[in-house]
Amino acid sequence: MVIKRDGSREPFDEKKLLRGVRVCTEKLAVSEAQIETLLAEVEESLNMKAGSTREIKSSVIGDETLLRLKEVNKVAYVRFAAVYRAYNDLGQFIQEIEKLGKELG
Repeated sequence: MVIKRDGSREPFDEKKLLRGVRVCTEKLAVSEAQIETLLAEVEESLNMKAGSTREIKSSVIGDETLLRLKEVNKVAYVRFAAVYRAYNDLGQFIQEIEKLGKELG
């Protein structure tokens, strides 16, 4: 079960996560194999973090996905972050890109 930001709960939907990853990787050099590997890694990590409760916060799902996307494609990472973190102005978006640029050196 996924605990949403508003406290409601819903079943984990792998297809929803897949859609989100596909949208942010669209027209980028990211293969289907990379997407499948990323999703498998995210799900494995979520299963370990959920433990016996079998519940996980949606924020953890987003953070895990971002972590994996950063390794696969930086543009996909920024695209996903823009939606997941719900940037509401250009300044927030620019800060995320600058932060990523500093990490890359």
